[in-house]
Amino acid sequence: MWELIQTNQKALGAAVGIHLLLLLVMFFGVNWTDDAKPLPATPVVQATVVDQAALDKEIKKLKAAEDKKRKQKEAAEKKKKAEAKRKAEAERKAAEKKKQEAAKKKRLAEEKKKKAAAEKKRLAEEKKKKAAAEKQRKAEEAKKQAAAEKKRKAEVAARKKAQAEKKKAEAAARQLELEAQYQAEQDLTEKQLIMAAIQQKVDRNWLRPPGTSQSLSCEVRVRLGANGSVLLVSIIKSSGDVGFDRSVESAVNKADPLPMPTSPRLVSQFRDIRFVFKPSS
Repeated sequence: MWELIQTNQKALGAAVGIHLLLLLVMFFGVNWTDDAKPLPATPVVQATVVDQAALDKEIKKLKAAEDKKRKQKEAAEKKKKAEAKRKAEAERKAAEKKKQEAAKKKRLAEEKKKKAAAEKKRLAEEKKKKAAAEKQRKAEEAKKQAAAEKKRKAEVAARKKAQAEKKKAEAAARQLELEAQYQAEQDLTEKQLIMAAIQQKVDRNWLRPPGTSQSLSCEVRVRLGANGSVLLVSIIKSSGDVGFDRSVESAVNKADPLPMPTSPRLVSQFRDIRFVFKPSS
């Protein structure tokens, strides 16, 4: 009952006020003196007896209205709190989202910065590698050019040397040819002189057989020793006169030793000689 009174103080106060008003009206409307005086004609006030049930009903009605009002207030407060909570949650989410976006923006900026730094580093390394490769290429190219130039110079030097050697060889060959020609001429001259000397010596030792013709001749082959000694004499082409042929063989043997060249190179050529003997007179 006390809890009911506490929760409905306003309704209870209103009910108590109504009862006090009715009591005052009843009290002041009655004359309490001994001398009764006729009362002036006044309008009759109809008093209404307050029924406890009606009062309870009114209190219940007031309580219901108060409950409704309280519930509405509580609903409004709840709604307000919910709205505030929703707003706070929205603000929290917005702040969180903003924080996340800021963090994301910062992370993206850092990633971008890192990518830029990595790209810069990559480009620097690539540039460095290209510079090193270009340097190496130029060095190799210079080395190749130097090698090619060295080879070219060597080839030029080799050609010049070959040409010089060729000229020298040609000159030497020409010189040898000239010397050989000169020597051949000298040899020929010496051979001719030696052959003439042999024929002259044989002619000096020849005795003409009686009755032989002056126009006779024969070809003689003579084998000689190293010092010109006569080893063998033979007629390889007869004159047709046996006596003449024998007289020539006899003359060659008498002329022993026959003249020989002084050059050792020609001595071997005179170890086996042939000549045509034709008397000088």
